Amino acid sequence: MHINVLKAIITVFFLAVIPVQAQDIKGTWKGNLTVQGTELPLVFNISEADGKLQSTMDSPSQGATGIPMDKTSFENNALSIEFTQGGIKYLANLKDNAL
Repeated sequence: MHINVLKAIITVFFLAVIPVQAQDIKGTWKGNLTVQGTELPLVFNISEADGKLQSTMDSPSQGATGIPMDKTSFENNALSIEFTQGGIKYLANLKDNAL
């Protein structure tokens, strides 16, 4: 096979694969929770250890940081974070680097 044809095939393959890759969910995500007309800022810190996602939650206005969440999953750009003791379940879809 001619070397230029092989280069073209490899280039086309990589161009076809790159858009299919999922967005990365790891990092710090900030937002507001509206409770009885009041906005409460929340921060989720998502990381990976031993191939498994984990997360903590911060509530800056309440002085609470690093609250470990029980379950964190991310599949098909859908995020789920659960804190069973607090009765919290956060569900979101990642699109264009926003939840």
